[in-house]
Amino acid sequence: MLPLDLLRARRRRGTIRPLYASEDKLGLARTLISVFKAHVDGKRGELREALSRCEELGYNYKLVRGIAAVLEDRCIFQTLAYIDPTEARHAVFEETGGRVVATEQDRRRVLAAAAFRLGVSTEDLDASLYADLWDEQVLTDFDPPTPQELLKEYNFALTLALITQARRIELTYRGRDEELELVGESLGRCRVHEAGGFSKLTIERLQSSRAGQHASELEALLYRLVFRKGWRLSAEVAYRSRKGKRYLFELSEDSHGRLVTPSKPRRTRTPSAPARHKPTDPSPNEIVIVDELASHLGITEDEARRRLKRGGRRYIELGDVFITPEKLRELEEALTSAPDMRLPTVVGTLRSLGCRSPLPVLEALGYAVEWAEDRSRSKVYRLGRRRTTP
Repeated sequence: MLPLDLLRARRRRGTIRPLYASEDKLGLARTLISVFKAHVDGKRGELREALSRCEELGYNYKLVRGIAAVLEDRCIFQTLAYIDPTEARHAVFEETGGRVVATEQDRRRVLAAAAFRLGVSTEDLDASLYADLWDEQVLTDFDPPTPQELLKEYNFALTLALITQARRIELTYRGRDEELELVGESLGRCRVHEAGGFSKLTIERLQSSRAGQHASELEALLYRLVFRKGWRLSAEVAYRSRKGKRYLFELSEDSHGRLVTPSKPRRTRTPSAPARHKPTDPSPNEIVIVDELASHLGITEDEARRRLKRGGRRYIELGDVFITPEKLRELEEALTSAPDMRLPTVVGTLRSLGCRSPLPVLEALGYAVEWAEDRSRSKVYRLGRRRTTP
């Protein structure tokens, strides 16, 4: 099945075009947004169960999962533990030794002994044991879009998924854009033709083992294109499962500009002219979380660090966070002058400055969160100097 939940395939002509959001899809978008809102301060596993129940409402399960994936990009999940979960498990396993723990009473006895040794309560130890597991992470912050915004972002994600299967891409836009052309060169054989004040950029895609890197470059290409005047995209999409059959995928500002938009306009960075034949900078962002970059590109964290260090942009390395010097000064000045240090205020301030993952950045800058039972009352404190990498 083609991934076209909001995109319609006109098979008679072999073309694929965007579909305007219908009321039932807007209804689904509202439902999923409300589910995420209701699970703020809840565990990821509970959220996943609630989302799976939405699949029973009569919607295509692929549509539910696809829109939910877009919403997850607007979430912050945190491991909330009283002590380090690895340390907690080690203490419990050490206390267990070679004994058989067969009853709840035996388990409570082992936990009590380990908690006493660690200087915490039995309840706090129990709550920390597996707090770092995926389903145990807590949704601490959610930036909800409107239903219309959500469907536009989903259309953008689907467009990106489609062009990853393209073997030939044509972009038309008003004027010239050298950075867009450089991104095109990183994707394959690239030609530029100018006529009547417009440029036509044709990319013949090359096969590459760098799947994650190619996806990142395509995303940068699409981000930059949709903010150009008079833009148009045409892609020849071929699916392996379709025995070589090809579809023509078309988008344009005039017909579809209001249907396909990214979550936020963001700056994209491409190599300068002398670097045309070198690998592109793996991240165009001013703030990079190493594990997020590694996951996005499908590489190890060590490899992500190496790429960031040898890229064209200068970063300051703060543990697992890389920040440009200019952005670091901007963040520190904003935190120093923040009206209050309640977590919602601080997170809102960082988000307004383009920080999509505020909590890891706060930790890297030397701040910690004192979590309150009501998460909105949690406070941020400066512990000391910002983190540095030895």
